Amino acid sequence: TITPIKFLSIVSKMSSKTQEEKSGDSKENMRHIGAAAEKIYNNASNILNWIKLQNDLISIHNENVALYDFTEELISQYEDVIDEQLIRFENMIDEEAIIITDPNILKIVVQNLLANAIKYTKSGTISIASEMDGMGNFNISVSDTGSGMPEKILEKINAIKRQTLEGEFDVDDPNYRDWE
Repeated sequence: TITPIKFLSIVSKMSSKTQEEKSGDSKENMRHIGAAAEKIYNNASNILNWIKLQNDLISIHNENVALYDFTEELISQYEDVIDEQLIRFENMIDEEAIIITDPNILKIVVQNLLANAIKYTKSGTISIASEMDGMGNFNISVSDTGSGMPEKILEKINAIKRQTLEGEFDVDDPNYRDWE
């Protein structure tokens, strides 16, 4: 099924391609609308899939993933924002790296890391790298030169982490809803 957001994305892409006679600004605006709708759709899909995974409603399907190409594809989804915010992006993942994982779950995690790095970086650098640990696992890291999360948010994340480790966490507690 096509959701309203996906429909908006498709229509804006079609409009920007079929209306060559329109001004450059109009065509560019349609392209931005399409890109924004596509990002909203992808984020909503990722959130839904994450919820399904947490509730055991979907199963994990591992497959070989070419990690460099995978991350390049994810990075390309943020090209407009990266250009607008004057961010330099470094993909330092080995171009030959192949990992066995569920690409949908990996996508959710990496997109979240990239979105957070982009959110807090203006005119800086974002780097993504990977390394294999001594047990044969790949560790992926995203680093940036951004301002970082505000202290208030970090305090709440650490409080949630402590409560989660202790086995107690009340998602309905209003103290954990005010993130910004």
